This record gives sequence, structure tokens and C-alpha cells, in this order.
Amino acid sequence: MASAETSPPAVPTARLSRIERRQRTRQRLIDAAIDIVRENGAGALTTVAITRKAGIHQPAFYAHFENIDECIREAAVQVTQHMTRLGLDEFHRRFLDVEGTDLVAMGEAVRPILRSVLEERRFVEVMIRHRFDSGLLGERLREELARTHQAIADDVFAFLLKLNAVTQDDRDRVEMWTEFILNSILHGCERLLAGRYTDVDELAGFLARDAVRLVEGELRWLGRLGDLPFSHPVSPAVSDSPKRRDD
Repeated sequence: MASAETSPPAVPTARLSRIERRQRTRQRLIDAAIDIVRENGAGALTTVAITRKAGIHQPAFYAHFENIDECIREAAVQVTQHMTRLGLDEFHRRFLDVEGTDLVAMGEAVRPILRSVLEERRFVEVMIRHRFDSGLLGERLREELARTHQAIADDVFAFLLKLNAVTQDDRDRVEMWTEFILNSILHGCERLLAGRYTDVDELAGFLARDAVRLVEGELRWLGRLGDLPFSHPVSPAVSDSPKRRDD
């Protein structure tokens, strides 16, 4: 009598530790809060709505967050980190990973940032509204903006260094230029969300040209402009502002 075939022993599935389960549940709550804000705005956030969306019993919410403000803070910070990471990746690719590029590429780097602002407008509104607050949300958002500023400054400095337009002694100066550029982009985002500007491509082009003019003017003042590749095609004599919707 032939022996019955034996099934191979089952491979035990790895069990999550208590800490891992807790982290996963916490992230489910944050993801649920993000989805609710995207769909209905921050005003729709309640502990009941978040736990129902996450498929978790409502009392469990307070095992992970002290209050709903903490959950909103974590959701806003995660979305901000995701947006800035995408923007920085594009900025880095345009400036450092493309051979022979010039500062015209800044427009291509700014455009996806503005589009992501429109896609995440509800969270960007939270970020803009609270970035100067004295509380934890304002503190976390300022930290993220500071990291973004430093990363952009590093890329711009490396790019200008590659063109022999700056020296190592100019790092602080380039960081100051970059701070003006980043503030200009943030201001453009505010106007875009307010409906004052309606054309993303036009606004991206304007912000790029504005940034280039700043860098050009500073390099010219330092006597280093010379024949750098961005000295002519992106600096029209007449300042052209983006179309805006009248009040």
C-alpha cells in the first residue's frame, strides 16, 4: 500500500512584537486622519471618525495619542515630509543629476512642488496657518522647513560650485539666497491656495525667473557672473508677474 504523500511542514509566519503592533495601529490612525482631511477637511476630524475609518475601537485612540491635536500634528508632519521629499528629489535631479543643466531647470523643479501643493491643499493650509505657532505643531513644521531649506541650499551651492561661480567661503551667502528663494516659493503657494494665481506653469516660471535674477544679481555684484550658462536666456529685462485673479 502506497504511503500517503505528506505535506511540507508549514512555515510559521513571523509574529509582530507588541511594539510593532502598536506602531502599526498608530500609523493606521494617522493614515485614517490623512484620508479624512483629504476628503473633507480638518473640520471633519473627530476621534470617532478616525477610529471608524481605521477600523479600530474608539477608546483605543487614547492609547496612542494624548488628544486629537496630537494625531493631527503627526498627520500634517508626515504629509509635509512626503511633499518636501518629492520636491527635494526633483530639485536634486534637476540641479545635480543632469549633465549640462542650467538654472532654467529651476522652473522644472518648482512646478511639481506647486502641483503637490494643489493636490495636498488642505494639509498645506494647515502648514501655512500653523508654521509660526509656539506649540508642538509649529515647532515640528519649522523643523521640516529648516531641513528643506538646508537641503535646497546644499544643492544650489553644489551646482554653483560646479560652475565655479562660488567658492567654499560662499556657503553662508548661498544659504541666505536660498532662504529668500524658499520664502518666495512659500508665498507663491499661499497665493495659489487663495486663488490669487491660477496658472501653475506660469507661477512656476515666474518663481524660477525671480530666483535666477536674485542669484544673477548677487553673482554680478561679486564680479563672478562672467559667461555662466544661465546669464541670458532666463533674465528678461521686463519683470513679468503671473496672472492673478482680481480681488
